[in-house]
Amino acid sequence: MKRLGVGLALMASVLFMAAPPASAQTSIDLSRYIGPIGGGGPVSAIGGGSAYQSCVANNNAVLLHSPFGTEEFELPSLAACVSSLQAGRVSWLAFYQNCQELEGFFAMENASGRPYPYSFYGNPNYTANNRLDCIYFLWSFHTGALPPGPGA
Repeated sequence: MKRLGVGLALMASVLFMAAPPASAQTSIDLSRYIGPIGGGGPVSAIGGGSAYQSCVANNNAVLLHSPFGTEEFELPSLAACVSSLQAGRVSWLAFYQNCQELEGFFAMENASGRPYPYSFYGNPNYTANNRLDCIYFLWSFHTGALPPGPGA
């Protein structure tokens, strides 16, 4: 009977142990995903009309304004184009859908046949392990937060 009492006391001590804080339960640093939520580089419509009309007339292309000049930039969908023009910046949705489209290419490049991990520009410092990482890297390249190419 004494063994049962010790067993119950041990079990109770395990059950009532304080759980670690939620932040300690994940190894993902979410701070790197905050930037892309705000959008990428500034964009404007090609021609006149509403955002929707401009996107339809120009095959979802916008004018992307960067330090290197202004260029036409095709976005992955009508929703990505309209949301980007409404925000005045490349939208998070545009980055998300761009990564979604690129995953087929990533899978062809990987020996495993899976899209991730994928290293942009062949640089191990630019390795995306999932779609959120992909969004972060595309945002970083488009906003100048990271230099494209071999990088650091």
